[in-house]
Amino acid sequence: MEIDKFTDFSQRWRRINALWYKIFMSFLKEKNITYTESIVMLSVHALGEPTKSDVSEYMRSEPQSITRSINSLILKKLLMRNVNDKDKRFAQLILTDSGKKFSAETQNFINKIWSESLTGMNANVLNIFGDQLDNIIKQMEIKI
Repeated sequence: MEIDKFTDFSQRWRRINALWYKIFMSFLKEKNITYTESIVMLSVHALGEPTKSDVSEYMRSEPQSITRSINSLILKKLLMRNVNDKDKRFAQLILTDSGKKFSAETQNFINKIWSESLTGMNANVLNIFGDQLDNIIKQMEIKI
């Protein structure tokens, strides 16, 4: 494949990323939630009752960089911190009922955007697209 084709793929990937971010940010602005807060909540939802270290590893960020978002989510009553009685350094993050509702609403919004973005693709094409994304992920994971 020509190098220009890869350059074109990169430019398209960046464009999709920028559009996705812009659409998602407008949703979050309406909800008074920052991007990082939303990713923390979706990570907690996906991981169950993780520690801050689990969430930061899942997000591929430093634990210190998500502390402000965690504290903000606790103040907004979307997240709780459950401190271990035996080891105060160990705390699990738990979504409150409001946090669970918001996470579900966020995931529904994301699913809606995916659905609208992939309009016109039949089930077979969507399956191939999913397989190709999985292949890209596998090839990239080899490099890590």
